[in-house]
Amino acid sequence: MKGIELPINILIIVAIAVIVLIAVIAMFYPAFISGSSIVTLEAAKTQACRSIVEGLKCDTGIGLNTIIIYDFDADKDNTKGATDAGTGTGASCPTTVAPVSNDNLYMLCQCYYQLSGASLPSDCRKLCGCAT
Repeated sequence: MKGIELPINILIIVAIAVIVLIAVIAMFYPAFISGSSIVTLEAAKTQACRSIVEGLKCDTGIGLNTIIIYDFDADKDNTKGATDAGTGTGASCPTTVAPVSNDNLYMLCQCYYQLSGASLPSDCRKLCGCAT
């Protein structure tokens, strides 16, 4: 009987190790598949706001619609980036402006942060950390 206990104990330890290894791999599996192709809302906002704050020094003369957001559907029309030929009338985007031809900071502020009206540009700049 003593000779049979060692292999059973080793098999149990190996089985537990395999289960733990599979669990660890399963936690990181989505990152292996998608890589960096998925851009979150916060990452898209950070990318666009960095352009306006650092690159343009919060210049109020620059239109928010000129700051393109790549790899994110800012106007919720199921297309992404500068080649977006959407209408800006996605099902869940409460657009109040004319259709746009790309995903930009203006549409991000309007569609995801529900900023609208005449105060949208200044409120969007404040969302990015600008004074006005």
